[in-house]
Amino acid sequence: MTEKNVALIYVRKSQTLDKVDENSVERQVANSVRICEENTWQYKLFMDVSKPNSGVSNLGRPAWLALNQRLDDLDVVAVVANDPSRLYRKTWRMAVWIEELNERGIQLLFASSNNLSDFLIVGE
Repeated sequence: MTEKNVALIYVRKSQTLDKVDENSVERQVANSVRICEENTWQYKLFMDVSKPNSGVSNLGRPAWLALNQRLDDLDVVAVVANDPSRLYRKTWRMAVWIEELNERGIQLLFASSNNLSDFLIVGE
């Protein structure tokens, strides 16, 4: 039986107009890796960072599409992102995607300490 011990980390660069970039690529990676290390998971980075990308759709996000291709792999235990806005900007898309994760038994964790809690776990 394959052990579920791999987390898929998603990092997306978006356009930032403020001087303090709360969602810098470096911060997203550091926060997400910390969550994986706390859970003793191996992790795989999926990064759409060559240019600012929108979370409104899947267009222009090849790493996001590649991450989704890995969801059926038996070793995947979780998807980790810094915050929900890195994944989707439309609530209905996020809701559909979370249901797909739940059907596969994959957790969704958000690593940013800017959220209401240190991180949020969806599904188990």
